[in-house]
Amino acid sequence: MKIEPISNGSLRIWLSEEEIEQWGLHPAADTDSRRARRLVRQALAMAGRRPATRLLAEMIPVDGGCVLLVSPSLRPDSRQPAVYRISDADTLLSLARQWQALPESGPGGPDQPPYLTLYEREEGYDLAVYPCTPLSQRQMHLLLEYGSLLGCGEAAAAHSAEYGSLLAAGDVLTYRGPGPQEPGDFLH
Repeated sequence: MKIEPISNGSLRIWLSEEEIEQWGLHPAADTDSRRARRLVRQALAMAGRRPATRLLAEMIPVDGGCVLLVSPSLRPDSRQPAVYRISDADTLLSLARQWQALPESGPGGPDQPPYLTLYEREEGYDLAVYPCTPLSQRQMHLLLEYGSLLGCGEAAAAHSAEYGSLLAAGDVLTYRGPGPQEPGDFLH
C-alpha cells in the first residue's frame, strides 16, 4: 500500500490486486464497509492525518490494482451559496421532479425557497443554491443525491457564473412554465 497526500486534505491510496483481496475490497464482491473504514483509518494514521467527521472514499480501478481516493466530505454552510454539479439533463429533470414533490419547496411551503442559478458547462450543469432560510434535510439529500458538491461560498458561485452559460435564475427547480391556454385565448 502506497499512500500519497494530495491537495485539500485528500489521500491517494494505491493498492495492488493482492491488497484489494486482503482487505476484501474487490469491486465484484459485496464489500464489507467495516473493512473499508478500517483501511481508511489505518491509511490516515500512517499519513499522520486525523480523520474528519465525514469522509468520501472512491475506489478507482487502475492497471494492477486500484486507487482509493479519500477526501474530506464538504458540507455546505446553510448561510452561504453552494454549487452542485449535475451531470446531464435527465438527472437535472429528475432532481426537479423530486424537488417539486417536497412540501417545503411547493407553493405555501413553510420556508422561503432558495434562490437558484443554473449554468450550462461542458461537464454538465452547475446549480448554485443561495439559501434564504436553511435548507431542509430532504432538500440537502436531494442535492447530494442528484449532484456533487463542487464548492461553497461566493467564490464557488462566481466561478460557475464566469465559466458557465446562464440558463435560468430564480425558482429554477419548481418553475412549471406557462399553463395550457384556454380556448377563448385563441380568439383574441
